[in-house]
Amino acid sequence: MISKVRLLLSLLLFYLSYLTYGNSSRLDSLIQKVEIIDDEIAKCDLYNHIAEEYIDIDPYMTFKYAEKGLNLSLSLNYELGMAHSYFVQGEVSEELSRYNEAIDNYVSALIIFKHVERQDDIAETNYRLGRICKTTGNYEKGLEYCLNALRIRETQDEPLKVSRIYNTLGSIYKYLGDNNLALEYYLKCKDIQEKYRQGGISSGTYNYIGIIYKRLGREEEALQYYKKSLQIREEDGDSLLMASSYNNIAAYYLDRSELDSAFKYLQMSRMLKEKYGDKESLVNIYSNYSDYYYQVKDFNKALEFRKRSLEIAQELNLSLSVSSSYLDLNYIYQAKGDYKQALDYHIKYTQINDSIYDVDKSMRIAQLAMIYDTELKQIEHELEDQKRKFVNFIIYGALFFLVVILFFIYRSQKSKINRQQLEQANLKLEKENLAKDLDTKKRELTRNIIHLTEKNELLFNLKKTLQKLKCNLKAENKPSIQAVINEMTVSYNNKMWDEFEVHFINVHEDFYNNLYKSHPDLTQNEKRLAAFLKLNMSSKEISMITKQSVHSITVARTRLRKKLDLANTDISLVSYLEKF
Repeated sequence: MISKVRLLLSLLLFYLSYLTYGNSSRLDSLIQKVEIIDDEIAKCDLYNHIAEEYIDIDPYMTFKYAEKGLNLSLSLNYELGMAHSYFVQGEVSEELSRYNEAIDNYVSALIIFKHVERQDDIAETNYRLGRICKTTGNYEKGLEYCLNALRIRETQDEPLKVSRIYNTLGSIYKYLGDNNLALEYYLKCKDIQEKYRQGGISSGTYNYIGIIYKRLGREEEALQYYKKSLQIREEDGDSLLMASSYNNIAAYYLDRSELDSAFKYLQMSRMLKEKYGDKESLVNIYSNYSDYYYQVKDFNKALEFRKRSLEIAQELNLSLSVSSSYLDLNYIYQAKGDYKQALDYHIKYTQINDSIYDVDKSMRIAQLAMIYDTELKQIEHELEDQKRKFVNFIIYGALFFLVVILFFIYRSQKSKINRQQLEQANLKLEKENLAKDLDTKKRELTRNIIHLTEKNELLFNLKKTLQKLKCNLKAENKPSIQAVINEMTVSYNNKMWDEFEVHFINVHEDFYNNLYKSHPDLTQNEKRLAAFLKLNMSSKEISMITKQSVHSITVARTRLRKKLDLANTDISLVSYLEKF
């Protein structure tokens, strides 16, 4: 057995040595080539290629060659070379978790890629920025970058690159608490990976889907995906990931109080995590052990494992886990009847929660400052680019328009002046004629309105006289007189309106047609009221013509405002009707 292990280790060392030698040999060849190449543009590209080769080997050398590529590109004004240099520096900064530097470099690369219209590079850089923003907790900005990348990738035949974006979007929505959208994107990622990925779907994708199903209370589906994830991890022989799956499954059984199954998976998870010394994972595993013993009412064991979880959380400075431990210790001591200790841990829980809130607030302020600096830099780059474009546009535009204007002046200035003078004279004469005609019609309309008012007044007085006479007549004669009054009322109302309308249309011939197009549901009385208001007549003047009370006219105006959708506006009826 020992000899087999030694043999496997020897083969592994040989393979690693071979890979190292292969990488070293290839890099030596590239470095020799860059020293003798004459094409400066090709040299920029080669510097950037060497920098990329060094990313997983020596970050210092990556920065060194990317900087060489950037400096040479700047001297040649080779924009694509600059962009690739910034991008490579962004990659290595991201690998080293220097996220502010990574964002600065990616943003610089993105601005240039946009300028040279490199859609594939624009999509990849947006994705990288979205991924970093997710990692640093700037979820809104991460969402924006990822959606920008997705819009481009969905137009390309790049399904696996689309699946990466779906996966990151799922994580962002998970952190934002939108579990339904998180699940939607994780499932889209799963579908693409199942269809196109040669090595099969990522176990992480199944695991994330299980986590979201658990959050949504769909426990059975969560367990199904946890087990799918575990199967892949067991086939790959990845012990640490297997341990995480065991712990997730154990948590499922703990929630359902299926304690025998929970304990079995906890044992397997704990054995692997303790073997590899994964302290951060042990915090959660010991917490689950504590929950198990709490449920079986072995409070001493529950206390032991919760304190072990707390000890590691404090060592690793995991504030949220420390807070959770204090709260659980409070519950355990209450169950034991030790209320003094329970109170102590409740006080600690309250204090650490307050401090976590303060830290979160400080982190958010720092994050906002980082976002501001990044966006300020992006704005500066864009302004510089726009300035350069604007200067070029002004120069070429000015030359072009100067030639056009001179030619136009030479060929047409004199004829243009003559034509304009003639047109102005004709227009002036036409306006004068129209103004005279309109003024004549308005004066005639005014006279007719006065005439109608006087006639209406006369008829109204005659009606009142007949009504008084009716009172002194014999009963058998009263119906005849009343019939005359009624016929006269109907007759003079209709005739008066017909006369008014003829004169009104003569002045404002298109008024009713225009009004009908905008408001086809107006009644006849509402159209008549609109005509009076078109003439800017007051409620009192309208009352004198129609012999309705001023109050009735006011009510009618209010109803008309509603019909014309003016009820909640400051627009007056008269000014509104002027446009028809």
